[in-house]
Amino acid sequence: MPQTLRTICKATESSCSPPQSLPKYLKVLLHRKGLKRADVARMSLLDRKYTYQIFSGAKTPSRDKLLSLAFGLRLSVEETQKMLKISGNRELYVRDTRDVLILFSLREKRTIFETNEILFDHACHPLSE
Repeated sequence: MPQTLRTICKATESSCSPPQSLPKYLKVLLHRKGLKRADVARMSLLDRKYTYQIFSGAKTPSRDKLLSLAFGLRLSVEETQKMLKISGNRELYVRDTRDVLILFSLREKRTIFETNEILFDHACHPLSE
C-alpha cells in the first residue's frame, strides 16, 4: 500500500479493509466505545447470554436485535448503517416511518427506552420485545 494511502487511512482512524464479519465489527465498536459486553446487553435490553453469542458469531441476530445493540453501543447513524450492511440486513430507510423514528433517536442520542416510547407513540413496534 502506498505511503499516502496509509496516511489517509490512519487519519480517518479506520482500517482501509473494513471488517468482513459482524462479530469483528462489533468487537471494533466495543473497543472504540470503551464498553463491556455486559453493559451493552443491559443498555440494549437484550439477554446477556444472547448478546455474548452475537458478539462471538454463534447467533445471527435479527435486524431489530441489531438496532437494539446500536442503542446499547451508543452508535451513530453511520455506524449503525454499516453494522446493518455488514450483517446483510436492510439499512435504515428514510421513507419508512419506523426507520425514520429510529434514525431520529440515533441522531438525538436517545436511549432504547426513549426510542421505544417514541415508537409506541407513533403506533410502531418497539425494539427488543
